[in-house]
Amino acid sequence: MTEVRKRPSLFKRQLLVDKKMQFAIIVYSMLVALITILFMAVFILILQNVNIHFDGSGSGSAANFLVLFGLWAGAMSVLTFLGVFVTNKTAGPIYRLRKNMQQVADGGEVENVVFRKGDHFLDIADDYNRVLDRLRKAEGK
Repeated sequence: MTEVRKRPSLFKRQLLVDKKMQFAIIVYSMLVALITILFMAVFILILQNVNIHFDGSGSGSAANFLVLFGLWAGAMSVLTFLGVFVTNKTAGPIYRLRKNMQQVADGGEVENVVFRKGDHFLDIADDYNRVLDRLRKAEGK
C-alpha cells in the first residue's frame, strides 16, 4: 500500500515544484478563461440587441433564440476541444508511463517509454528510462 504523508502547512510548502509545467498549465487555464469570457461577452451583446419573445410578438423570435443557442453550443464545443487537447498533454504521458510500469511489475518485455513532442513530463520519461537501463544491466540483459 502507498504511504501517505501529512502535508506541511501552506506556508512551509514549496508550491512551485515544476515551474515550467505549472506555468504552462496556468497559461492554458488563463487562455481558456479568456476565450470563455470573450464568447460570453459576445453572447451578452447579441442578447442585448435581440428582444426574444416565443409568441412572436417581439422584434426577435424563437429562431433568434436558436441562433444564440447555436453560438453558445459552438463556444462550449470549442472550449471542450481545447480542454481535451490541453489535458491530453498531461494525461497521455501519465497513462503511457503507468502502462509501462505495469508491464515491468508483471515481468513482461519492457521497452523505454516514449512521450510525444510537446508532452509534459519529458524529464520524467528520461529518468524512468535511465532506471529501466539500470535494471536491464543489473539483470544482465
